[in-house]
Amino acid sequence: LASPQVSDSLLKSKLSLQYKPRPSAASFQLDRDKPCVFKDSIDNELARTLNFENLKQRFPDKQIKLKRSLCKNKEHISSGLHQYADYITKGEPLINVMVEHPSSGDTTFSDFTKEDRLYCLALNCEYVEDFIDHVSCPSFFGDWFDKHLPTFRDAVVHGHMHTWFFIGPKGTLSELHSDHDDIHTTIQQCCGVKRFFTILPEQQIFLEDKFGDHLLESLRFSLEGEAIRVTSQTDSPEERSLVGAMESIDVYVNDIQAGDVIYIPSMTGHYAESLTNSISVSRDFIDDRNIDAYLFSG
Repeated sequence: LASPQVSDSLLKSKLSLQYKPRPSAASFQLDRDKPCVFKDSIDNELARTLNFENLKQRFPDKQIKLKRSLCKNKEHISSGLHQYADYITKGEPLINVMVEHPSSGDTTFSDFTKEDRLYCLALNCEYVEDFIDHVSCPSFFGDWFDKHLPTFRDAVVHGHMHTWFFIGPKGTLSELHSDHDDIHTTIQQCCGVKRFFTILPEQQIFLEDKFGDHLLESLRFSLEGEAIRVTSQTDSPEERSLVGAMESIDVYVNDIQAGDVIYIPSMTGHYAESLTNSISVSRDFIDDRNIDAYLFSG
């Protein structure tokens, strides 16, 4: 398929990551440097069975922060977790909720409907046992936090920045990024369907070296039949240059179903959109490839 560039839009041939059955620990080692989707590979029974019908029974009604997407940081919107679940499943609006504006320090109060597609993507375990019980690393990955650093795991990993709940209605978005501190990531799809666009590490590193985060975050990816469309949110010389550079970048697309795990090795670029109401859990991990970079990054 030809890849004509039209201003800030580019059409690319569709590629997909391998979609494999759950591997053994030994067979995973053979392909561990490549992102991949593993079918029906969630070890944790609580994560495997987590859905919108039982979320309110399993989790305390703690205050959470919502955003419009991963990289839109102008508003931090407060809600109770149970109220947010009803916002997703019943379409109940969030009325007169507190909104913090980090850039100005101001606080306002606003109403939001489901059409605002607010996303819960900063909910970590925060040492709460009910949350911790749902988030573990599938055993075949050989996580060194579990194998060699259990005290560090309990003190650090079960707090912030390593255990994530991604909860949101259809259409919620994570812009293109790679994860913090050279970490490897597992994203385990508990319920619903999520579409991932993925860029291999060496090409993501090239993009991050050449273009700033704000430019990469402006990209949007969509699937059009057997092609992937890459567009930019604005029409500037820098963003036209980025879209032009994407012509030589391979982009992979996969739809992750309930029970699947997408494996994202260190420095892999990824972009995700919820195709339905969706709950995912994510657990970062380290091994012999990234432990030095991870520890020195801190």
